[in-house]
Amino acid sequence: MTHGASNVAVIVAGGAGRRLAAGVPKALAPFGAGTLLANALALAGAMAGEVRVVAPADMVLPLPANVMRVADPPGETGPLGALVAGLLEAPYEGAALVLAVDLPGVT
Repeated sequence: MTHGASNVAVIVAGGAGRRLAAGVPKALAPFGAGTLLANALALAGAMAGEVRVVAPADMVLPLPANVMRVADPPGETGPLGALVAGLLEAPYEGAALVLAVDLPGVT
């Protein structure tokens, strides 16, 4: 994927994080000096002009004002449903980068 303002990044961030035993949603689990979400936002922001975060509507996530929040679709659709919701939320041109919030080693 080439870097560009017309690219969109979709971060799938809906995991509850029970297996991490951190007591917070997976996106808010500590990672380095921040959280898994902060790490994903930094990577996505460096690669795309638009960033969308998909998570359950009732999950409280600290997001910068320039990041689009997208609610998971109803039902148990899992990450695939979240991916589709994120891509269909608004039109875009260029490439799409999709990141799972719990893959902090992606470069």
